[in-house]
Amino acid sequence: MVADKANSDVLYIGGLAAEQEIFFSNLYQKLKEFDFPGKIDAVSWHKPSSFRGKIYSWENIIKLQEIMKNYGTILSYGYYLLQGMAAGKNALLMENGYGGIICPSAQNNVPDLRYKKKSNWNEDVQEKLKNDILKILKPSFGKKLRQDCLKYVQENHDPAIAAEKIARLYRFVLQNP
Repeated sequence: MVADKANSDVLYIGGLAAEQEIFFSNLYQKLKEFDFPGKIDAVSWHKPSSFRGKIYSWENIIKLQEIMKNYGTILSYGYYLLQGMAAGKNALLMENGYGGIICPSAQNNVPDLRYKKKSNWNEDVQEKLKNDILKILKPSFGKKLRQDCLKYVQENHDPAIAAEKIARLYRFVLQNP
């Protein structure tokens, strides 16, 4: 496998209850079969016994920017995923299941995983996540994806741009009573 070793490490941010712990253990095994050059670590409020990677305690969330510097891919949701994108990282969506690679320029519909009645941690999901991780390790794809994620955050979540949008909305409301 030709891999972007400098960006091969994955940081998961979220819970690591028993179900996720088994999922990541199986995923780790699948990736090792493909000579995955990186590691999978986590920032979590759970402290599972069998998780193979490093676990940063949830108290370290205030140091997230510092922690993320050592990883090429962020696997998370919401605010934490945006933080990873703003840091120029690859973004993989995972909340109550795996949602896929976040690629803003493709304008893919992002699945809403919050309201699933059943969590989605089965073998098919592990296979999809494994394939997506291997895909983003291809240097040309991963580099473009990181640039795309950073550009998206800069254009849509920059405080100055958000303030300007709010100001325009207020001007419109005041001028059109």
